[in-house]
Amino acid sequence: TRVSPPSYSSNQPTGPTSPSPASPNSQSKMPFPLVKSKIVKKRTKKFKRHQSDTAIRVSESWRRPKGIDSRVRRKWRGKVLMPNNRLRLEQEDATLAAQRLLQDAHQQRGRTGTCS
Repeated sequence: TRVSPPSYSSNQPTGPTSPSPASPNSQSKMPFPLVKSKIVKKRTKKFKRHQSDTAIRVSESWRRPKGIDSRVRRKWRGKVLMPNNRLRLEQEDATLAAQRLLQDAHQQRGRTGTCS
């Protein structure tokens, strides 16, 4: 006996129904956006200083190379990348990230009870 697969039509509810988040009966305390977009980062790796992996005396914190023969400064292929504006977050994503940081700070302040 062969069982046919279930039909997926948009008219029938597929799961348990719950009140919409924007309805007055919902239990959420904080307002939230109706469309939550994900922050897309162009680069997540840290920029490491040139030759920090070979020389112990050179720390990993980024410094701009300034030598006249520097391959990194001259942007040769296959060498260490230098930070520039094209690797920044888009303006909308940067604004979203700042708003989320502020929201987290307000929530933490409310939890600790230091705010009067």
